[in-house]
Amino acid sequence: MGDRLSSTRGAHREFAGPQRPRPAPAGPRRLGVDGRQALRGDFVHMAKMAAVEPHRPRDRIRLLAAGYLIVQGAATAAWWVALLADPSTRTLFFPAQYPHVGVVALLPSDIALMAIASFVAAYGIGRGTRWAFAALCVQAGASAYAGLFTWGLAIASGEAWIGAAVMTPPTIVPLYFVWRFMPR
Repeated sequence: MGDRLSSTRGAHREFAGPQRPRPAPAGPRRLGVDGRQALRGDFVHMAKMAAVEPHRPRDRIRLLAAGYLIVQGAATAAWWVALLADPSTRTLFFPAQYPHVGVVALLPSDIALMAIASFVAAYGIGRGTRWAFAALCVQAGASAYAGLFTWGLAIASGEAWIGAAVMTPPTIVPLYFVWRFMPR
């Protein structure tokens, strides 16, 4: 059975008629420093392109988004390490009457949906993967939820304004990137 299938592979090409040349891809070719065509999601090459050809706003915004998400993921992880290492810092970010168990309950979702999702989205955006926009949407939704939660705590308690202020950029910036990368 395997021989029959392999012998008929490509046989349909005889009956397809003459092969027409494929049309050239739409849009300008992205040429690298040494003249080779750029690979579509090569993050290292994209960084070189941003330095050599600063007129490409789409590449610059991808580089900026990936860099921002890496910083945000690292800052989220560092914040949790500091918060768990020195519980006295909790009063800067949470109201005094907020229970410690409530703070610890936020840890898994913050690490998974803020830190790890930031790194995953940054990787996807930097490489130009098909799933990058979905990862960015998950991360932006988690960031917006966490930011609105901290603002709600600050308004309701009249305390922890530093936490609300610190969470303002992660609330707004990923949503801006979602808007910029939204498929048209």
